[in-house]
Amino acid sequence: TAYADSPRPLTFVWGSRTHPALDANLSTEVSSSLSLRGASLEADATYTFSVYGVTFLGAVTDAVLHSLTIRSAPPPLLAINMPASPYLRTATTWINAQATYSACASDTASS
Repeated sequence: TAYADSPRPLTFVWGSRTHPALDANLSTEVSSSLSLRGASLEADATYTFSVYGVTFLGAVTDAVLHSLTIRSAPPPLLAINMPASPYLRTATTWINAQATYSACASDTASS
C-alpha cells in the first residue's frame, strides 16, 4: 500500500524494475494498494517493485522501491522449549528445540 499526504487523491504508478512482463501488467494499476496472485510470481526469484504518485496537476512524488523474494519452499517452524525457571548462572540449562515443516509445505517433504 502506498500513501502520500495530499489534499487531493493521487494516481499511483506501479512497476517492476526486475521483471519486464510483470512491469507491463502493473502499468494498468493506479490505486494506492497493489495485490498480486501468488501464481503470477515465479518461485526462487526476487522482485523489485516501484511506486510513485502523480497529482491532478501532473506533479510526481519520489519513487519508492520494495524488494520481495519468493521462495519455492516455506521455512520450517521452530519450537524452542525452555525449562521452568529459575535460570542460574551456576546451573546447566538444557534447551530443547524441534523443527517441523509448515502446513503449506508440499506432501513430498520429509523430515
